[in-house]
Amino acid sequence: MRGRAFLLLLLSALAVAASGCGGDGDSGRPSAEEWAQSFCTAANEWTTAVREARDRVGDFSSLSLDALREAGRDVETATEKFVDDVRALGTPETESGQRAREAVEQLADTVAREQQKVAEALEQASGVQGAPGALAALGAAVSTIATAFQETVETLRGAQVDEELRSAFEQAEACREIG
Repeated sequence: MRGRAFLLLLLSALAVAASGCGGDGDSGRPSAEEWAQSFCTAANEWTTAVREARDRVGDFSSLSLDALREAGRDVETATEKFVDDVRALGTPETESGQRAREAVEQLADTVAREQQKVAEALEQASGVQGAPGALAALGAAVSTIATAFQETVETLRGAQVDEELRSAFEQAEACREIG
């Protein structure tokens, strides 16, 4: 029972953490507004999928290792899409476009790496005895992803980018959902 509560807490934390956030111009690169909208849309879709997985395993009375694995597979699928979408963004057509691209590439790498660790832990878990190890891996991954996501959003909205990109994040509708 304690492990189930811990899992629910961790999935909730990941969903909350994920709430933090690409027309082509003549260069063929997306404008800052398009890039910000695309990034935030990908982040919002991923957050929704994580929340849905969390909600499915939130009923402690019926939680099983199989249900946990199914939720893990759903999150893995959503994570793969998020990573693919973020990597496909390209570089926004703005002075700090390369910095923004590097920030989201680093986030994608971190998310993919941590998701792999969780998938391996869930795969190796066996019965009730295996759940604590899987939950520990999930907890570590959630913490790492939450930190990486927050740092990326701070970079994309902060002093490390030019005013055009900061403004794009303020104006993009999808970015309003990101904390």
